[in-house]
Amino acid sequence: MKLSLSLLIVLFAIFFKSNATTFIVTSNADSGSGTLREAFFLASANGSTQQDFIHFNLPGNTKEERTITIYTELPYLSANLILDATTQPGANLGSSNAKIILKARRTSYIAGSYEVGGLNILNISDIEIYGFCFEDFSDLKTAINPNGQTNGGSAIRITSSTRIKIGAPAKGNVFTSNGLGVHVYNYFTETPSSHIKIQSNWFGLNLSGIGLIDANTSLVFVQANDSEFGGPDFAHGNILGGYSAYGATIRGNNGIVRFNRFGYNGDGTIAKHIIKITISATNSSVTDNLASKFMIDVVLSKQVKFLRNTEMLEEYITVTRSLEIKDSDYIQLGSDDILDANTFQPRPSSTIYSGGNPNISILKNIIHCTPYTYLTHSDLATKIQVLVNNDSEYAGKATPGAEVYIYNDYTDCASCSPLQFFAQVTANSNGDWKINGDFSSKKFIANATLLNTSSEFSQPQILPGPNSYLFNKSDPTCGKSNGMIELTRVIHTLKIEWYTLAGNKIGEGSKIENLAPGRYYAKAFNGKCYTQTMSIDLLNIEAPLIHDNKLIKQNPGCGMNNGSIRGLYFSAFGGATFKWVDENNKILTTANLDLNNIGPGKYSFIITGISGCINTYGPIILENTDGPSINAAAKKITSADCQTKNGAIDGLTTSGVGILQYSWRNESGILVGNNEQLNLVAAGTYTLTVKDQSACEPVSEIFIIPEKNEILIDIGNIYIEKPTCRGNNGAIKGTIVNVATSFKWIDETGRTVSSQLELIGIGPGSYSFVAYNATCELKSNPILVEAQPNLISIGGVSKLIKNASCGLNNGSIQVMLQNAITPPVKYRWTDKENRTLSETGLLLDGMTDGLYNIYGIDANGCEILLASYEINRTPMILLNKSKSVVTPDECNQKTGSLKGLTVSGGVPPLSYNWKDENGQDVSSTLDLLNVSAGNYTLNITDAFNCNLISSNHIVNNENKLLPIPVVNGAQICSPGNAIINVANPNNKATYKLYDTENSIPFLKESNNGIFEVEVLRTRIFYVSEVIGSCESSRSRVIVTVGISNLSMVNIISPNNDQINDVWKINSIENYPKAIVQIFNRAGNKVFESVGYKVPFDGKSKGKDLPNGVYYYVINFGTECKMISGSLTIIK
Repeated sequence: MKLSLSLLIVLFAIFFKSNATTFIVTSNADSGSGTLREAFFLASANGSTQQDFIHFNLPGNTKEERTITIYTELPYLSANLILDATTQPGANLGSSNAKIILKARRTSYIAGSYEVGGLNILNISDIEIYGFCFEDFSDLKTAINPNGQTNGGSAIRITSSTRIKIGAPAKGNVFTSNGLGVHVYNYFTETPSSHIKIQSNWFGLNLSGIGLIDANTSLVFVQANDSEFGGPDFAHGNILGGYSAYGATIRGNNGIVRFNRFGYNGDGTIAKHIIKITISATNSSVTDNLASKFMIDVVLSKQVKFLRNTEMLEEYITVTRSLEIKDSDYIQLGSDDILDANTFQPRPSSTIYSGGNPNISILKNIIHCTPYTYLTHSDLATKIQVLVNNDSEYAGKATPGAEVYIYNDYTDCASCSPLQFFAQVTANSNGDWKINGDFSSKKFIANATLLNTSSEFSQPQILPGPNSYLFNKSDPTCGKSNGMIELTRVIHTLKIEWYTLAGNKIGEGSKIENLAPGRYYAKAFNGKCYTQTMSIDLLNIEAPLIHDNKLIKQNPGCGMNNGSIRGLYFSAFGGATFKWVDENNKILTTANLDLNNIGPGKYSFIITGISGCINTYGPIILENTDGPSINAAAKKITSADCQTKNGAIDGLTTSGVGILQYSWRNESGILVGNNEQLNLVAAGTYTLTVKDQSACEPVSEIFIIPEKNEILIDIGNIYIEKPTCRGNNGAIKGTIVNVATSFKWIDETGRTVSSQLELIGIGPGSYSFVAYNATCELKSNPILVEAQPNLISIGGVSKLIKNASCGLNNGSIQVMLQNAITPPVKYRWTDKENRTLSETGLLLDGMTDGLYNIYGIDANGCEILLASYEINRTPMILLNKSKSVVTPDECNQKTGSLKGLTVSGGVPPLSYNWKDENGQDVSSTLDLLNVSAGNYTLNITDAFNCNLISSNHIVNNENKLLPIPVVNGAQICSPGNAIINVANPNNKATYKLYDTENSIPFLKESNNGIFEVEVLRTRIFYVSEVIGSCESSRSRVIVTVGISNLSMVNIISPNNDQINDVWKINSIENYPKAIVQIFNRAGNKVFESVGYKVPFDGKSKGKDLPNGVYYYVINFGTECKMISGSLTIIK
């Protein structure tokens, strides 16, 4: 069915009306009545055909009372809305224009995504925001990643929107402690924002107008077309201060940045903070801005003009450049009108830098003392060269047709900067240009511009050459004036002068030679302008010094090449080479400072420094010498009496070079004399060593002094009985002795063990026989007595160990002999305290954990340790209940559980068995899950059938109070069947329908909360929610017989944000035969539904309908009146 357009217009006029409304915020709470959040909801519901206002009337006048702390993300702003915090009664906050503080409660605030801010403007138009101070919108948690990456944070986020105003004169906002103050951004797939005005705001300052030093990552980011940052005067301009890593970024087409102040305080005074500015724009302008110092990056830009911008801070600071241009085209600084000049204060290096960009024009500007005013790496840059610069003519070469801009520097700046525009001339077809006049008081520099491309300025420059050094030098050597310095590269230079450090001029040109050691510098001139190098040091490179304070000379001896020269050393600057030569100038070595193994001759040490200077030491003369000798032909040896030092060696003669040294040593190496002859010594063997002062080796000779002793000991036929393990039962028999009156046996320690001729009752060891008479003593050589070996011989042993378990002494060790030749005749088991445990054989059982030893005993009763073994104890099963958590059953639904028990010990695998109080099995897992209330017992068994039984694990039941169900009232036109619906039914619950509030039997039961009842007249029913044994209080519901207005909204926004995506008609389910129809302005039907089971979602036949006003008709049938009205679609 079609309605005429005139009828639809009438219906629209009757049913749809929207008025401009002012919503007053009276509470600084996060949510609830009178709050900012409620005002956003109300403004959105009021529609956007008329402009709405949000004003403020918060009670109180303190900063805290005027602070609105946001706990959760605010709703997105609706279109055609002005948020004016300056309407708040009372004084401004601090020295700002702000009256309301809006801040995030960062401990609980959850942003919807990485892209949202405090206030969010998305796909809408006509928004104005005034008089707020935004705080703490930075590093916010996000709903999509609450424990990971945070939202960088922004106070205001604008996406795909237009005609947005942030601040105005006397109504500016303050952005402090935010990730970004204002963030205007869209992805490439989104519609760009446009006509964004940001004016009269403070960024990076507190309410007192003082810059923050650690609060801001970035201040403002604007990516929009036709945007304006600032305005026609400083009242409209923004103030940016404090510390910021990224400062302000302006992107887009047709942008304007003007009358802003960067690095300022709120009261308009200059601060020393530097605000970075990034321009990435097309067909835009940056004009009339002030800055303490500019730090502007121009990136990926085209057709951008910089006019009348001024730096105010004269002192040097860390920022090296005012403006840096990268990957951009058609960038203009200044114009041919001097009134458009930008002003830049002194810099330590360069003011403007262009990294190889074409079409960069540097026109008339005012640039204070900077050594490199404009640096460019572009091969396309226009060229300029100054060839004449004197008091009457200034001339040179430039790219033919270029405009040459000539500047005078009237200050004491040595290198000269383009400070004062003087003249403009055009280079002719040959590139020649010049001006004439009285220039005696002028200091000129120039640059040239052709086809939007400017050259560098003609400031004299000393630059690094291909080797990256400013100069090459050679230090003077050997005390001569043969040093040299040469500059590697100079440009825009007409003359170079060289000076000593004292300022005395010593030469001209890029290279100066014949220099003595000292400090020098160069000046590169272009007229009266010059630059100079740092001081350059030339050092005297002397010959190396040779030091002989440690010299040791050794002449060769005995006709051998065993002489040496040692201890010479040298000191040299930068290294040196050396050599040893003989009298024939033959090179002996170039690697060793010490000269060894040489014969007689003349030797010289020659060293050459890196400068070529030579120093020589020598010649050193070595002569041959003879060595020492011993002549024993006339020797006389006197024997010594027993135990008496009366022996002697006489009659020796010796010879050698210089003073001779003697040493006599006995057979033990002990020094017993240091004279040529040896006297008063006991019998023995003695060695004489003689050394002289030649290079020859010492000589030695051995002499023997006999002892006068008549005692005789014969041990050639002795018989040794080896001791066994039963004790000291060994013996030495058969010793023969003569001319002795007494004797004894001693062991290896010198202890006397017997005074009998036959030695018996001894153990293994070394023994000596000593015989005596009245004057002499004689000792035999040691006699070794070895023990009788054990008779046991086995190839090896293996074992089988069973560890003790279940808390019992049930460990055992079974030993098996392998390849036994002579096995033990019996065995003995001991514990670690050597207590005998068993002597029954190779099996030890019934043991606790511990260390055990098994011994073998041979036929002689001798015992040896066969092996040691350890029995471990398997840990008992232990149950830890300290972290167990019991969850009671709810409403007898078998939702109880017991979790968190931990088990240790036992031998895996472990098995678990839960039983209830009736002894019925209920679970075989450690966690007890999905059980009803009761008393449970756990039995844990390990692989050795050790078990642990734990009882009295009690799970209780809790009956909870269920919420009273929310039940929609039903309306029908006439007696008949009505539908009673529970709103948002719980899918885990059932619902019961009662006749009265206290009646026991119920009328009906439903799993989905829907009841169909027959009603003859208006009446009341009661509905309760039931889960298990729990039942809620009953909810009263009225079923009305007779027509009434349905409840519905008149605006939908089908953009899949889950808010007003479909048209909801409350209570329409009570009219299952109702026909819902929707028509467009032309009267064409775009939607129809019987019973309205699928709501209208802004589509017709699967396609999105355009934004606009549509008209609906609801026909209930013959007994009910038809309803009609208007519906607006906004996306």
